[in-house]
Amino acid sequence: MPDRLLDSAVGFGGTQEEYNVAEDHQGNLWINFGKETAVLRRQAAGSYRVDRATLARIADTPPYDLHLDPDGVVWLAMGETITRYDPARAVQSPAVYPAIVRRVIAGEDSVLFGGALPAGTERQAVLRYAQNTLRFQYAATSFVNPAKTRYRSMLEGFDEHWSAWSEETKRDYTNLPPGRYRFRAQAKNIYGQKSTEAAYTFTILPPWYRTWWAYGIYTVLAALILFTADRVQRRRLLERARERVERERQAHELEQARRLQLAMLPQTVPAMPGAELAASMLPATEVGGDFYDFEYQPGGGDGMDARDGTLNIVIGDGTGHGAEAGVVVAATKGILSALPFDGDLSRVLERSNRAMRRLHFRKLYMALAIARLNGHVLELSGAGMPPALIHRAAAGTVERVVLNGLPLGGPEGFSYRTMRVVLAPGDTVLLMSDGFPELFDPRGEMLGYERATAIFGEVAGKPPEEIIGHCLRAAVQWTEGAPQHDDMTFLALRVRDTAGK
Repeated sequence: MPDRLLDSAVGFGGTQEEYNVAEDHQGNLWINFGKETAVLRRQAAGSYRVDRATLARIADTPPYDLHLDPDGVVWLAMGETITRYDPARAVQSPAVYPAIVRRVIAGEDSVLFGGALPAGTERQAVLRYAQNTLRFQYAATSFVNPAKTRYRSMLEGFDEHWSAWSEETKRDYTNLPPGRYRFRAQAKNIYGQKSTEAAYTFTILPPWYRTWWAYGIYTVLAALILFTADRVQRRRLLERARERVERERQAHELEQARRLQLAMLPQTVPAMPGAELAASMLPATEVGGDFYDFEYQPGGGDGMDARDGTLNIVIGDGTGHGAEAGVVVAATKGILSALPFDGDLSRVLERSNRAMRRLHFRKLYMALAIARLNGHVLELSGAGMPPALIHRAAAGTVERVVLNGLPLGGPEGFSYRTMRVVLAPGDTVLLMSDGFPELFDPRGEMLGYERATAIFGEVAGKPPEEIIGHCLRAAVQWTEGAPQHDDMTFLALRVRDTAGK
């Protein structure tokens, strides 16, 4: 059974037939238990010290037989080889020997250093950032079985400790960050003797974008950016302040224009013995393009006949919104105020069209409808307005009177037409701008003239104020409360019945 103490000292292997133990004249034991040959050197106290160094050169081929001569010569049989060891002629390995850095390679094949340095000196190198992938090759000057020499290495500034001992003679490092480094290598020969260290000191420079002058440029650029940003921000603030002042000025002017426009609308509704009237304008902006007007000339009667007087009605829809639309409205009212309303209404539109063209408005037009109620006869003439809706009280139906014609400001010489309608007691007339039938719901569907007619028919027999209120509520319901995009104007006229209701 193998002895645990000897097993830890020299190790067991092979078969017991291969084991050999021999004692020389000095009391030393030369032993081999199939794994390696070692010498147990006798000490003065009678103990033994394990000596592997004496036969370290042949330690990788343990003998299967050994013989000791009386003069101390040892014979070792190893396969077909016989080795003679004479202690009197033994060559001692040098106690101190150096390790050397043989070569430093950057990248694939760029040699930065090749050769050896004098003892006690180190290489001091400065490398570009592009040379941060390195291979170090090293060796030792111990020539006692150099294939069995083992090495360890470390890179100060990168590695935390030495590598394990191995027979590897190179070490690779990739993508080293900028900084100062010191590569160290050390050897250990077969006798366990360690060499002095070899060292290679080098510095990897940072890339150009991390150099001091690059940071200086960054600082200057940052200062320029901050300065430019400050100037831009100041300019924006000044521009916003100017825009705010301009908006306030425009808002003030539009408010004044809105008040002026509202002032041009009739402030009261005339009291007529044979009919009742109501009107409303809801602009989409501060100054709308719609307007309405009416004039009542009393007669000498007390019922719904020619003697009750004449009612002239105007409803218009100018191009666009805002200040331009307000100008068109003001110009139209001025033209109509200067023209007499006697005779055929189509003549009034033709003269108004000629006057509008003389103002040389560019792409500004006025759609207009004029009506005249004289007794039971209603005369209508239109210039591009939606049809007039007439509710017949006796039949409960709604008629449409188409008001065809080009808007004012269009080609000169256009012939307008006058339509005459006879109204009965209880009949109701609704004039409107296109802002109501052309309303869109949130899904993009237009209200349309069919729905507008149906909405009017729901309350056609009621007083004019209720009719207009119902239309406005229907508009809000259709748009689901969204802001309107066009002006809406309504003018409702209802003929009283014979009882004066």
